[in-house]
Amino acid sequence: MDRRLRIALLTFLLVSLFPIAEPVQAASLIVNSLADTNDGACTTDPGGCTLREAITVANSNGVPDTITFSVSGTIYIRDSGLPPLTEGNTTIDAGTNHTLILSGEQLRDSSNNVIPAHGIVIASNNNVIRGLVIIRFSKGIGFTSGGSGIYLRNNAQNNLIVITGLGI
Repeated sequence: MDRRLRIALLTFLLVSLFPIAEPVQAASLIVNSLADTNDGACTTDPGGCTLREAITVANSNGVPDTITFSVSGTIYIRDSGLPPLTEGNTTIDAGTNHTLILSGEQLRDSSNNVIPAHGIVIASNNNVIRGLVIIRFSKGIGFTSGGSGIYLRNNAQNNLIVITGLGI
């Protein structure tokens, strides 16, 4: 057998042993609840996916994510701030109608003291925040952390924040 033919056959056999890589598919997460809870699942059941749950999934699934909303109104963050965006390539898109508000006004401990927190913490690269109205996140008395509507940390780069309302 000709040497070139043997090399071609061997190359074909070696290549056929390796699976063809599938392109990475972005995950689409739809927030369908205004609650601030996390039962460990972000499902399509009515009320089955909160923003906290969607961010938790986006931080752990290894693919780019788009978080959208099928609800409008106010999400009152309770007990602690939302988890930071740590995986990167996540889009949180509340649309352009400004009908979704993220509020920190109910971040209080059992003694009714303000819990300092930021609205959205971005701790990774290449994220997009679009259309959220973010209000009332406070430093609290005597605290030096918290209080920003959107806070970039860990040298987060190439993040885009558009059509987002930030208030007091």
